[in-house]
Order: sequence, then structure tokens, then C-alpha cells
Amino acid sequence: MPASASTTDERCAKVRGPVDSPKPIIQLEDVRKAYGQGKARQEVLRGISLAIMPGEMIALVGQSGCGKSTLLHVMGGLDRPDSGTVTVDGRAHGSLDDSALARLRNQRIGFVFQSFHLLDHLTVVENVALPGFFGKGEPSEERALLALDRVGLLDHATRRPTALSGGQKQRVAIARALYHRPAILLCDEPTGNLDSETGNDVIRFFQKLNREEGTTLVIVTHEERVSRAAGRVMRMIDGQVVDHEARQQESLAP
Repeated sequence: MPASASTTDERCAKVRGPVDSPKPIIQLEDVRKAYGQGKARQEVLRGISLAIMPGEMIALVGQSGCGKSTLLHVMGGLDRPDSGTVTVDGRAHGSLDDSALARLRNQRIGFVFQSFHLLDHLTVVENVALPGFFGKGEPSEERALLALDRVGLLDHATRRPTALSGGQKQRVAIARALYHRPAILLCDEPTGNLDSETGNDVIRFFQKLNREEGTTLVIVTHEERVSRAAGRVMRMIDGQVVDHEARQQESLAP
């Protein structure tokens, strides 16, 4: 690394992405987060510094309780750190009030969780259009239908979630996350509730998003098949990113 590199770059060197891209799309500097008080206080994130470059597909792995989900939530602005800085898409979370941070989440970041979080009293297309209620203007059914078409569920638009399989529900959740065509997709155990074949379909779709559209993905996972599909694996132990491994992405057979 050149002698003129910043202190931040040096701290991030072990967990950064490809060096040919000038600016990280996600950057954390000395991020700390704890819950509880006094003797019950538990430090969940312990001084994490990392950089993720545009177009990376990252698998974030580690034992349960190591801080993976908390780190994902801090990246996405669902939670704020106690100290340190989080910068996403060129905007520092600490400089944003709650309303501005919510707009950043809604417009630039998509979230996919292990639980699908669909509303059973709404149709599939209405569930996908939900992010439109939290932005400017009216929700767009056309945009929601386009998102459903991308995940292969356009013909299910008027059904209720209760009529769908687990795999179909997850694809609806992915379509909802893609409603605003975000630059970043943050996923917390997205294949955890799916059978092997359906999970592989989801992984292949993520790879297609990453490869063809340049979407940046960070996926919290316990599954080796997800790690193999990623271009870089970050490992967490006790609230710290202790290692990263760049690798050739494996394509899963249909």
C-alpha cells in the first residue's frame, strides 16, 4: 500500500474489497455496539473497520451470537452504533437524522430476512409495493409488478401470502427488497427457512443480480453453499471481523 494511504485504509486493509474501485459503497471505522447496562452490558461489536466495494458479493459467517446480524443492521441503518462511523453510498449515518436515514434505507438499501415478514391481509403485489408507501409520491403497482416479474412470480400477483410456498414467500420478500432497485442488498439468513433446492434457486438469483446488475450483496449465513457462491467471505468471532477470504465464485448447478 502506498505511503500516502490514509489511516482508515490501513485499518481496513485486511477486510477491504478490490483495490481498483476508488470508493467503498459501505465503510465502517472502529464501530462499537453494546446492549444492556452495568454487569449485564454485552459488547456485541468491538471496533470493526471494514470496506466493501461496489459490486461485491460478501458472505458474513460465524457462530451464533458473534454479532453478524447486529453488524448487518448497523450497515443498513436499522440500528446505530455507540461509536465509530458508518458510511453507506457516500453518506455518513452519523450526519443523518432519523428521517434522512430512513430515506437512505428505503431508496438505496434492500433487506431480505430469514422470516419473510409478509402481511397476509395484502395481496402479493401489495406486499411488494409496501416500500412505496414510505417514499415520495404514491406506490407504483407497475414497479411492483416489474419486481415480481424479475423473481418469476408475476402470475402470483393477486394471491395472498397464505397461498404460497416458503420458497415463493421468500421470492416475494426479495421482490419487495428490489422495489426501488437498490444498489445494496443486505440479507440475514435468506435461505435458512428453505429446502435445499429452493435455497439454491435463491442463491442463483442473488448471483445473477450481482453479476448482471452490479448489485452489492452482504449475506449473513451459516451455510457453506452460500459462502461458496460469494466472491469474499468475512468471518466474525466475538464481535470482530477476524479474517476475510477472496475466492472464485462457484455457480450452483440448476
